[in-house]
Amino acid sequence: MPGGARSQFTYAILRIVPRIERGESFNAGVVLYCGERDFLAARTFLDERRLSALAADVAPAAVRAHLDTLVRIAEAEKPRVVKEAERHLIQRNFRDAFPRDKTSGRYVDPAKVHVLNHTGKYFSVKGPLSVGRPPQGYPVIVQAGTSEPARKLSARVADVVFTAQSSIDDAKAFYADVKGRMQQHGRHPDDLKVMPGVAMYIGRSQQEAEAKCEALNALIPIDVAVSRLSRMLGGVDLSGYALDEPMPDVQGNTARMSTPLNYVRLARRENLTLRQVAMRSAAGKDHWTLIGTPQTIADELERWFVEKAADGFNLLPPHVPGAINEFVDLVVPELQRRGLFRTEYEGATLRENLGVPFPN
Repeated sequence: MPGGARSQFTYAILRIVPRIERGESFNAGVVLYCGERDFLAARTFLDERRLSALAADVAPAAVRAHLDTLVRIAEAEKPRVVKEAERHLIQRNFRDAFPRDKTSGRYVDPAKVHVLNHTGKYFSVKGPLSVGRPPQGYPVIVQAGTSEPARKLSARVADVVFTAQSSIDDAKAFYADVKGRMQQHGRHPDDLKVMPGVAMYIGRSQQEAEAKCEALNALIPIDVAVSRLSRMLGGVDLSGYALDEPMPDVQGNTARMSTPLNYVRLARRENLTLRQVAMRSAAGKDHWTLIGTPQTIADELERWFVEKAADGFNLLPPHVPGAINEFVDLVVPELQRRGLFRTEYEGATLRENLGVPFPN
């Protein structure tokens, strides 16, 4: 986790803890960069004194490592090793290894705490963690990315993959590719949930939805949109290109592997100019964008699900809380009517609600 985000993370934890103590059950996701030290990462997300796994699941996302790590280590080898070390650290202890019984004065049961003694190419970790194994066995791993290293990592260790797909054909190809790699790692395709991002502009009529999209996009200055697109392309200098000419053919680089190619495919498929791509990027990056009524949006979500382009979706609301409320109030009932969305949660943990298996 980047240093500048630590205070925000701590603030979020402090907001969550009182809800846990009141017995509330909810799901939370936290982005964890693979540059984080494995011991610190594992302990941070399993410390039951701050986050009770009985009431909440914290899903660290195994995202791309820092730039210098990507440059040094081919095919994201270090993130894979980091995740494996974290997994072993967490699984070494029994759930009841730390009773913390004030009455008896017994804090730990040494027989249920095991040292890892991991020694590898990039780091060594003795362990053990000072927390027991959570009820879910291991935090849900959400891997983000569509590059070749990201696909390999997803197939090997991820429970969920967060991906940017702007067309159903690309989404189906990605879905089949990642799930097709899982057998070589002893995993079933259903052990991984593919969940593309989707931005939605919802209206009670098509005209209302389109007007809402136009009104929100009109608030984005073009210079801000171009600057943002430049960052999304990995720092590519766009100042030499005409805004109203076709999107240039930019290539992936060490900062961004797959994102530039996603933007180029989007621009070629929809015949977009650089200006249009920049505005699209500012509004929803290179993710799928839906503009329509609850019925037409449900049609598209159902199509992607039925045709094996997605197992679910990550909502990217263009404004909050309004867009989230619109989805809950207008789209969810339509999905429930079609039998595509739950009416009750399946369990008390994120792992149960996602339908991903308990780790051995």
